[in-house]
Amino acid sequence: MINIVKIGGSCLTHGLHGVVEAVTRVMNEGPVVMVHGYGNELRSLLKKYNISREKFVSLSGIESHFTNELCASASVFASNLCRELIVEQFVARGHEVYAKAAFCQNFAKGKRKRKLRYLDKDGTMRSRTDDFSGTVETLDLSCLPIDEEQLILLSPIMADENMNLLVVDADKLAIEIALAFKSTNLILLSDVPGLRVDGQYVDKVNFENLSDLIQNTGGGMQRKLRHIQHALQKGVSTISILDATNKNSSKNQGTTFYA
Repeated sequence: MINIVKIGGSCLTHGLHGVVEAVTRVMNEGPVVMVHGYGNELRSLLKKYNISREKFVSLSGIESHFTNELCASASVFASNLCRELIVEQFVARGHEVYAKAAFCQNFAKGKRKRKLRYLDKDGTMRSRTDDFSGTVETLDLSCLPIDEEQLILLSPIMADENMNLLVVDADKLAIEIALAFKSTNLILLSDVPGLRVDGQYVDKVNFENLSDLIQNTGGGMQRKLRHIQHALQKGVSTISILDATNKNSSKNQGTTFYA
């Protein structure tokens, strides 16, 4: 069985011991394809060079940013930095890692996002195209050396039909890879011990409860829950959010979502 693991960018700021430990456990079940985020590294770069990002609020209430050319370039750089850091930690523990951006050897191709509908600061609905971010269009699984490599690490940077680089949501890419491989399990490594409901972290969520949870959850977690809902609808059996920021992460069961 091929295991899909998404490494949240926030994990890198806490050290990667818990990440390596969590991934090593699932390696016993077969090859692991990892997708990493880079959000914290990108925010540091933008702050260092005083690069601003234009914010918008989606119709569902999620605050996001438009990606201009400069932010897209910074994203590619931040992604490369994070990929190198992760590889370094795995190699230091005796693991070999095949590491590339997602567009390597035409593995992943994307298309630019269609027009986004959002609310402006006055609450008026607007429409605009985000030219430097994209969604997964095709995945060619034969491009990944699954038979030769036990660990594969992919950065969430894709290319469109003209080989222009596009930024893609790391959770979304990991889910699309899991669906393409028909993987029944997906692990999302984060810096929080799962989903919090009414102030308490929960260990189990059934699919039929997800819609209500999405409506009552804000920010980035709501976006993550929407991706999880899509994956469970399309065939992934279980998705787990685990805390991978400390040495005790192996004991943390996190929150598991069941189809």
